[in-house]
Amino acid sequence: MPVLKRPPTDTVTVLEFGCDCCKKGVFRATGVESVGPSLRTWLHQCTYCGEKAYFTGIYPMLEYIGKKFMLMDKANRSNNGPLPSLHSYKPCRIEQD
Repeated sequence: MPVLKRPPTDTVTVLEFGCDCCKKGVFRATGVESVGPSLRTWLHQCTYCGEKAYFTGIYPMLEYIGKKFMLMDKANRSNNGPLPSLHSYKPCRIEQD
């Protein structure tokens, strides 16, 4: 009789967003939080090219037994300071293959 194989329950997966601009770095939370009328977002920056993006979660994020967990040390709001101007960002030029 076949046996159902399941991954170990203590497996933790690290979820990351790769950068579409440079295709080399991944986005990391900067700790800067933006609270809109209906949505909370966090500023992230590419580890390679410095591209900036806002996400609704803090990355990297951990996934354990089908549930996602944000790292709270990146959500510390005490040292955020003012949000940077969106006009200072250079747009990413994504080249199509």
